[in-house]
Amino acid sequence: MTNNTVREWLENWLDDSDDKKTTLEDISSHGCQSGVVPELIYYSDTHKFFDVHYNSIMELVEEYREMTGSEVQFNGDLKNYYSWFAVEFMAWELLNELEMVE
Repeated sequence: MTNNTVREWLENWLDDSDDKKTTLEDISSHGCQSGVVPELIYYSDTHKFFDVHYNSIMELVEEYREMTGSEVQFNGDLKNYYSWFAVEFMAWELLNELEMVE
């Protein structure tokens, strides 16, 4: 399975989690900077993730803009920040979907 979107990548990554809800809560609450997503710790990893998922990441940035009326503010390395933002934002969306089902 190819993981063309951030959502597909995250859902696939969550398949290895014993408690998806807790993992999504950890990502949403503490962010990728906490190391909760080991595949996205190093710049080399976040840069590769950004390059592979660029279109999906930019769609999430636009979705965020439309939802909040504000721009995504980043500090530091753009590829790193946008990769983390996309995974955190998608974790928040998946968590909301999961909670609606419960």
